[in-house]
Amino acid sequence: MERVGFLLQVKEGRQSEYLKAHEPGVIWPSIVESCRRAGMRNYSGWLGGEGMRQVFGYFETKDLQASLVSLRSDPDNLEWQRHMAPLMEHSGEGNGESMKLLRPAFYLP
Repeated sequence: MERVGFLLQVKEGRQSEYLKAHEPGVIWPSIVESCRRAGMRNYSGWLGGEGMRQVFGYFETKDLQASLVSLRSDPDNLEWQRHMAPLMEHSGEGNGESMKLLRPAFYLP
């Protein structure tokens, strides 16, 4: 499994909306299933940094590129991206462009 870390940026003043959209019972079940269909596991995210605007996300997948290709063509993911776009800086419209992948630097199994 590949371990994937990435960063996104929430627009100023939209942090509480971002957090609300990801609460259990609020996040769309269809987007959760889209991620699973794309092969993503152990997906989690944190909000922090200056102004609590930076999102650090993490997930595991057998093949990152295959997961991204799957999401780019998934109608539920594309709708989620459109829904979230007003809250995000530099929305990639569901194609992964806004996701800044991080380089692994340390792992303690």
